Amino acid sequence: MSSHTLHVLSHQHTLTDLKRFWQDGDCLLLTGDAVYLSSENLPQPCFALIDDVLARGLDQHWPTHITRISYSQWVAFSVDFARSVSWS
Repeated sequence: MSSHTLHVLSHQHTLTDLKRFWQDGDCLLLTGDAVYLSSENLPQPCFALIDDVLARGLDQHWPTHITRISYSQWVAFSVDFARSVSWS
C-alpha cells in the first residue's frame, strides 16, 4: 500500500485547490465534469473514468498520457493508497 494520496477530482473548478495539496507520489483520477480538464496541465500520474469520458463524447480525441479506467479498476486502484480525497 502506498503512503500517498489518491485525489479524485469531479469538478473543473477544484483543480486549483487540489494543486496546493499535491505531493510527489500522489495520483489523480478525473471523474464527472473534471474529464473536460484533459487538455490542461494536470499533475501526473493521471487517470480518468472511461464511462465519464464516453458520456461526454471525448473518447476520439483523448490524450494518451491520461489512462482511462473502469469503475472496477478504480476500486482496485483505491486499495493501493493509504488516503483518498474527493474534490467536489
